[in-house]
Amino acid sequence: MNTSKKQILNFKNIIDDLKKNNINTKSEKIDYFKKYKYVKEDYSFLYNIIIEHDLYNEDIFEIKMLNMMLTKLDEIIQEPHKKTEKEKEIGQVLVDKYVTPLLDKDKN
Repeated sequence: MNTSKKQILNFKNIIDDLKKNNINTKSEKIDYFKKYKYVKEDYSFLYNIIIEHDLYNEDIFEIKMLNMMLTKLDEIIQEPHKKTEKEKEIGQVLVDKYVTPLLDKDKN
């Protein structure tokens, strides 16, 4: 169990690095992430999206979600006074597009 403080990671830079270094396969991505001690535990949602999907395929729902979150994070950096608003937008999109459909699927 991870009892240390959460390691802060810049996923935009990580994704850019993966693309720049042509790290595309699942095994290559897993090897890449080994340098981050607790990434799999601390950031399991983002880790799994990155590991499981082609980062270049903008038609994949999860990649669209990832790109939207990264865009909102950029907006937070540019407009720190709107941090709470942008975080709520990210959360609402995740609930509407990801969580609710999963819950609806489980009901059926």
